[in-house]
Amino acid sequence: MGRGGYAVTAYPDQVWPNLIEQGKLLLVALVAVNALRTTAQIRYFMLFLLLSYLLFPCPRHPGELRDRLQSLRGAPWGRSSIAIRTTSQPSPS
Repeated sequence: MGRGGYAVTAYPDQVWPNLIEQGKLLLVALVAVNALRTTAQIRYFMLFLLLSYLLFPCPRHPGELRDRLQSLRGAPWGRSSIAIRTTSQPSPS
């Protein structure tokens, strides 16, 4: 199953904010990569990215990230101050 994105979605109001967020991340990454000057800086940046992906992997389904954040609320160090916004999404027919 291919992904068409914003051009073919039945829910453009839900896709547009995600596109804006991904665009901002792309710009931040572009600035960060252009700021790297030496081989050592590039090596540390790549290590940082690798560790980030290991510590915070992409959710496999939309509710997984919400479930992870909710599990932090019962953590032994106290209640988390993370506000979780849940939205009901219409099921495609």
